[in-house]
Amino acid sequence: MAMHLAIRASFPNLTESKIPIDICDLARSRNVVGIFARKLDGDGTISTNETGGYLIEVNKEHSGQRQRFTIAHEIGHTFFFDLEECQVEPRFRIQDDDLGATRRQKAEEYLCNYAAAELLMPQFLFAAHVRERGPSSANMLGAARAFDVSLHACAWRMLQVLPLNLVVIRWEYDPTVRAYKTRWIVRRTRRVGLPKPELRLSSNDPLFSIFQEYTQFRGRVWVSLDGPLDDYFMDATIIRNGDRRSFLSVFALERNPSLLFRDKCQSTRTVDQAPLF
Repeated sequence: MAMHLAIRASFPNLTESKIPIDICDLARSRNVVGIFARKLDGDGTISTNETGGYLIEVNKEHSGQRQRFTIAHEIGHTFFFDLEECQVEPRFRIQDDDLGATRRQKAEEYLCNYAAAELLMPQFLFAAHVRERGPSSANMLGAARAFDVSLHACAWRMLQVLPLNLVVIRWEYDPTVRAYKTRWIVRRTRRVGLPKPELRLSSNDPLFSIFQEYTQFRGRVWVSLDGPLDDYFMDATIIRNGDRRSFLSVFALERNPSLLFRDKCQSTRTVDQAPLF
């Protein structure tokens, strides 16, 4: 709540902004005097200069969407720098190595990730966007494009703003083991202290044949989501074709899950040229 109020006080017109959000403009309003893309070991850094302004560095090898999230994350750190003015030995530089692996136990980093999500996907704007269109995989791809964020960040934000029990997974085919493996999993609840599971679909799994035969699918499937094999309602869309065929899937763990998906979806079998994202 404190971070939410700090963002509202610093950016009172945020909910009226056009999307995608101009994150560099927001950075300037927080006294960021320079943003540089450089070769880094991690995601980014923020430091202060001799005049009290902030300098942000982002990893030049990362995608534009990931760099935008890093900049927004570093803006979050500026609120903590403000709190250190009365300290005897304030920090002058912070290095962020892996923002995607941040946990609640790292309070400041977790809150800066929250700030990044709020700055890039303001709750009012983002909630209105996804509620109008629904939580389907195709609509999630569209939201990621509209807000210029990664699919992972978009999925995480969607589960924040929608009161639904969803599991969002990006799958990628690994030709070396002839199986689909999870690149990432976003779910509403996570068991604290345990690593995120890596799920795998081999050729004898029912979902494997669906991913091989379809470019878009909506219906019930038998699959294990880090537990016993069960019958789940799934909406999935291909996001990349080729040797490393990739899918985005949304599993709805709700009663009457088909009612959540208002947009039309006709399960489409693979054609010679599948749509790319």
